[in-house]
Amino acid sequence: MWMYVAFAASVLIGAATLWLNPKDVDSAFGSILLLQMFAASSGFAGSAARGYFDPILAGGRSRNRIAMGSLVASTLPGVAAWLIIVLIAAALGHAGTALTFHRFVALILVSTIAWAGGLALPRMAAGGLWAFVLLTAALSRGAVADYLVVVQSPPAGVHDALASAAAFAICPYLLLGEFPAARDPIVVGADLCVVLTVAWSGFRYIGRREYSLVEPI
Repeated sequence: MWMYVAFAASVLIGAATLWLNPKDVDSAFGSILLLQMFAASSGFAGSAARGYFDPILAGGRSRNRIAMGSLVASTLPGVAAWLIIVLIAAALGHAGTALTFHRFVALILVSTIAWAGGLALPRMAAGGLWAFVLLTAALSRGAVADYLVVVQSPPAGVHDALASAAAFAICPYLLLGEFPAARDPIVVGADLCVVLTVAWSGFRYIGRREYSLVEPI
């Protein structure tokens, strides 16, 4: 419940920020991405081991449908908050910025990676580990400089495009800016391939794993 409260507070703060400075869409999006890192990491395996999903796991339903339901349920609050910010930005005359595709890719990356990474971990653990990695990188000036050099110019070739895509996948917050690499179709396509690969891995994990359907004695 507190996560819903946090998303609601983030939307209110984002709305106030946009009211004062309609161009500052990325600040509103940034707080939602941070919360989504934790919210999407729902810890499916732990809940399944406790028997919370026994009715659906033992009900003969497709494991792919169960995985899709887990992904949607885990990411829906953040997606809803994001869309509300988009509507507010559009109402204030900045729909073009809020609807830029690479910003949606940032949300998709965070949602999918946090969900898949959290399947085998305790609830919100994947988000915490990811946040720790980003904080460590932020405290290392050299790492931040390397990221910025990669994304500050359009990729000159496939190698540069893949490097930019990797930087965005590790730190999707970079997609909230107006870096030239974020608008390159090869970079965006590579990041979407990352999303599909990670989602496939999550679906495969849920589909192949055996869950105990009774409490251990």
